[in-house]
Amino acid sequence: MSDGAITQLLVVMESFVMGGVERVTLRLLQALQQAHPELNITVAVQHNSGALASEFNQTLQIAELPSGTFAQGKAIRQLALTLHSQLVLFTKGGLSRYQLFLPRGVRGVVVQHVPLALPGLSAGKNALRRLIAAVCYRLVDKVVTVSDGLNQDVCNALRLVPTKVKTIYNPVLTSSVNALAREALPASMLPLPAYFLCVGRLDFQKGYDMLLQIWQQPQLQQQHVCIIGDGPLSNTLSEQIAQLGLSDRVHLLGADNNPYRYMQHAKALLLPSRFEGLPTVLVEAAALGTQLVAFDCPHGPKELLNAGRDGYLVAPGDISDFATAVAAIAQGQNKPLPDVSAFFAEAAASNYYQLFTQLCNGR
Repeated sequence: MSDGAITQLLVVMESFVMGGVERVTLRLLQALQQAHPELNITVAVQHNSGALASEFNQTLQIAELPSGTFAQGKAIRQLALTLHSQLVLFTKGGLSRYQLFLPRGVRGVVVQHVPLALPGLSAGKNALRRLIAAVCYRLVDKVVTVSDGLNQDVCNALRLVPTKVKTIYNPVLTSSVNALAREALPASMLPLPAYFLCVGRLDFQKGYDMLLQIWQQPQLQQQHVCIIGDGPLSNTLSEQIAQLGLSDRVHLLGADNNPYRYMQHAKALLLPSRFEGLPTVLVEAAALGTQLVAFDCPHGPKELLNAGRDGYLVAPGDISDFATAVAAIAQGQNKPLPDVSAFFAEAAASNYYQLFTQLCNGR
């Protein structure tokens, strides 16, 4: 092993819920373990709970943090000292505040998954987010963004030098995706005719309120859409679906650990999001040969869909054009799909390991 090669990695997370960040983090850490068995990985988590908790606990060393920011910072510092960690990976932007607690010489890397300014937040809250990121991101050694568009957003908004920020695509794809996609659909799905699919947390970001408007358009009166996910808007969406008379065509299926079997059989994967970093569901669906329709939200869809050459890309919030794109696929008007080979877990693990080693070597 060369001097400066990383052997002790501490990863800081919020929880193990079934979210996009948590799923790609699990894939990354498992791929790193497989490619570099000499690398010891410990995950410090604020809440050792969630749908992915069993997978994290079965394959990784887990340390649950105490409550309270100061107590958590002290615990992370002690873990870094006890484990002789050379580098700490903060899996979400806000967690980079704990860089302040790290021992001297321990490198810090933070991953930015979403835009700094979030639609739906007040100007004041977005200004506070930007201020905190401007301070914390100058303390860490490297900021990783999950798309080139997000890279530009971070550099411009925070006035960071380009060398401080690096794009590494998320580890979205593994060899298990195709196997999982071949699993049978639940019996409850069998009476359902051909369907479109959305996968994602039921919250403001994902734009399901706009999806309901899309499904009210006349060209989609005979089409069905299934939504896989759970979240704070679950009850609200259920009520809206009933009030709009869409219960027979819009189906809330709840969370599911295997969304790939639904993707495999869907007419298309739909992404009505207000913002993203680089949406993993588009990559997963493309790998399975499923058609794509997405709003051109910041950031990711335009980059992934090659400005609409590979999949349907719709102007943000254009309900009518989104419905037209869905109807076109229903009529068999398919588009080419993007090349997603860069999103395999092995490629992401290699890029992260190279970055970690460079930082440990002081480069």
